Amino acid sequence: MIAATTEEAYEEAGLALAANLANVEEQLDPRGPLFLGKKISLMDSTYAPLFVRLKYLKEIAPIPDMGSRLSRWDEALLSHNAVQRSTDKNFERIFRQFIIRKGKDGYLDRLVATN
Repeated sequence: MIAATTEEAYEEAGLALAANLANVEEQLDPRGPLFLGKKISLMDSTYAPLFVRLKYLKEIAPIPDMGSRLSRWDEALLSHNAVQRSTDKNFERIFRQFIIRKGKDGYLDRLVATN
């Protein structure tokens, strides 16, 4: 999504992400809120960086809706102390700079420049 050059390419990549996340959602423990239930696991630490990036990405451009269990997992991960401690306090600025470098002259690069 970051490297998309047009809004259409961004939306297409977003739909692919949503389809992949829907497959992951099917594997979530329905009791949640984390991947295997109440205790943080390797799967949670694997997906936490994605959810952190999506948090800031949706401040720039729309992202696909997540299912209810996926949304609950996202919220639980982002509020988890281990995830919060692992994220640099300047991460939003760093991520925006990454978008500008990685998506040079692309769809998100233009949006970041206007925000």
